[in-house]
Parts: sequence; structure tokens; C-alpha cells
Amino acid sequence: MTDEAVAAWESVGEVLAGTAHRLLDAVPVTARIIADVERDWRDELGREWVERAHLVRRALVRELDATLDAAAAVADALRPGPADEETRAIGAAGHGRPSVGGPRPGGPRLGDTAVERADDERGVRIAQLGE
Repeated sequence: MTDEAVAAWESVGEVLAGTAHRLLDAVPVTARIIADVERDWRDELGREWVERAHLVRRALVRELDATLDAAAAVADALRPGPADEETRAIGAAGHGRPSVGGPRPGGPRLGDTAVERADDERGVRIAQLGE
């Protein structure tokens, strides 16, 4: 990897780290807002706003997880190792996560003890010609 590419990946990693910190700060703020609304607004309209706020909080947590996954992928790309992308993709298939720029390993991703998120894709994937 060239010095320019390493600098670009490091820049991406810094942006992802900043985004993760902001999301991490937003999650407890959202939880406090939910608690305040639950305490102060006890009618049906308040319950609807609490439900909406819970949806926002869950979305923030999902985005935080995705940001952390992306940051981990950038860190993997910067880790010294095989320079060949196909080799990195094969190595990534061994631990269930495709490398940055590499093809996605075939088959479903299932949760395991590595505490990594499984794909958000749901349902059956029908094989197409050319896959």
C-alpha cells in the first residue's frame, strides 16, 4: 500500500472514530430524554413520543455498531500483512468479515462468539447466473 493510500485510510479512520464518539455521546442523551418524557408526559401522546424516541435510540445504536464495524475494517486494511487483495479477502473469510475492497464471502453470516454483527440482510437470497 502506498503512503498516499495509508494516509487516506488513516483519514477515514479518524473520521469514523469521531463519528463513533459523537454517536456514543448521543445514545445516553437520548436515553435521558426518553426518561424525562416518560416521567413528565404520561398521556397517550407522551407514550407515542417515547416510542418514537426509542426508535431513534435504536437507530443510533445500529449506526454506532456499523461505524465501529467500518472502523475495524479500516484498521484491518492498515494492519501489515498480505498486499494482495484476493489473499486478504480469503483471510477475512476465515473470520467471517470481508476485508475492505475484497469480495463478500459466500453464504449467510451467523452470529458467533466473536461478538461481530451478522448481516442486516433478511430473507432468502435466490442465486442468479453470474454469482
